[in-house]
Amino acid sequence: MVESTPEYRHQDCSTVTQELTLTKKRISLSTIKPIVNSPASGTKKFVWDTEVRGFGVYKTSEGTPTFVYQYRFKGGRSQRTTLGTLGEFTVESARTFASTLAHEVRTGSDPIAKRKAETAAAAAEVGLLISAYFEDYVSRRRTGNDPMSASQIAVFRRDLLAHLGDKRLDKLTTSDVDKYKAELFARGPSMVRSGLVCLKTLINDGVYRSAFLRTPGHVFDVPKTGKRDRRLTDWEWLRLLEAARDLGDPRGDVVEVLIRLGKRKEEIAELPWEELDMDKRQWRLPPERNKSGKPHLILLPNQVYDIIARQQPDPTKRTGPVFTLNGTAPVEMGSQVKDVLDSLIHRRMELANQRDGTSKRFSHFTIHDTRKIPASDLAEAPFSFSRDTINAMLLHTNGDELDATYILTQLVQEAGDMVQRWNDHVDQQLAGAKAWPGGRELPPMAPTERVTRLADFRAGWPKRADQKGAEASAGDRKRNRRRKD
Repeated sequence: MVESTPEYRHQDCSTVTQELTLTKKRISLSTIKPIVNSPASGTKKFVWDTEVRGFGVYKTSEGTPTFVYQYRFKGGRSQRTTLGTLGEFTVESARTFASTLAHEVRTGSDPIAKRKAETAAAAAEVGLLISAYFEDYVSRRRTGNDPMSASQIAVFRRDLLAHLGDKRLDKLTTSDVDKYKAELFARGPSMVRSGLVCLKTLINDGVYRSAFLRTPGHVFDVPKTGKRDRRLTDWEWLRLLEAARDLGDPRGDVVEVLIRLGKRKEEIAELPWEELDMDKRQWRLPPERNKSGKPHLILLPNQVYDIIARQQPDPTKRTGPVFTLNGTAPVEMGSQVKDVLDSLIHRRMELANQRDGTSKRFSHFTIHDTRKIPASDLAEAPFSFSRDTINAMLLHTNGDELDATYILTQLVQEAGDMVQRWNDHVDQQLAGAKAWPGGRELPPMAPTERVTRLADFRAGWPKRADQKGAEASAGDRKRNRRRKD
């Protein structure tokens, strides 16, 4: 018996617009063998089973027998799904599979919709894990010409993936978020904002792309950033520069370059030789390595050029990171370096107070505050540079969004001339009578002296949660030793 039926678009099969030739027989190896190959496009030659309604088989253009199941669900149009090929199934196992699907249709379940839901659920089990979703997010940003910088990616990995990487974005609960916030707070209050910003970024992206619906676990407040108004005085940043020199290694050079260029810590500490044109004394900072997400051309002042050049005097060996302790990895500029630096500042501060008969102290500061040193001083007399030129040095956008669209100059030369004047001013301060209390060369500091000086230097400073925890642990150890004694 031969009958025709129109072709429909269905899962796992390409659309065919022509009529299909249908033959009904009990499907077996003997009935499959004479089936002719179907063309790559056009009419397929089906044999439909007389035992299980909707169970069929055809041969592809390459001659592979392929089993299908076709049905009509609740008065809708016919749908067909591919079950698999001969080899993946025997005839009987394919018929059993088709019989199972037929039972689902009779009991009110759409097998294609069910398989799609199961496939989507399986994909979500992996794709909506925060760790996997983040990798996809990074890839989409890159192909969308809006790449994330290496430092941004590192923050996400440190402050989000390390805590919630194995959780699904669409199944986050308020308890998950509360626990996450507590873990972040243990590392310091500022970490809470950083981690929640990362999480909110992925949640908003997923909701916008309809990857999932917003849930109660997605609703949380991100703490507002506290605006720091800390500005180091000339006396303070001079002590900081002296301490950076006292450090005596590439990490100290990073601190000095930060003060001389007004750039971000990661931009300097992770600087590779490949971004530098030493012959032209230029630095081409790529978009993925700065917060603005745009490429920048930076003219190197003479003093910074000299600092960079001495990191590797042999031009033929200038590959990899500029500032490195081992030749392969960039220097780490974390809390341990800050501890050493602060103890060295304290020694210079104490010597300056003894020389001048004063009792000046340092209030709390961070390495990021070094950006405000040139930015603030250059805005005032005797420099009085324009805000636009200072923003160009800081790699900030000048003006509003409309200005960013139509005013495309980065004031490269103007910023370069200004930074050269600032570096000349820094040299004048270092050569002045108020610099280098105790002499240019001081002996290495013993670890015990460092601990004592660090405690005195930071007396009265706000403590991070991790510092409080360390102090509490140290106190517990002392009490336990006393009990044993």
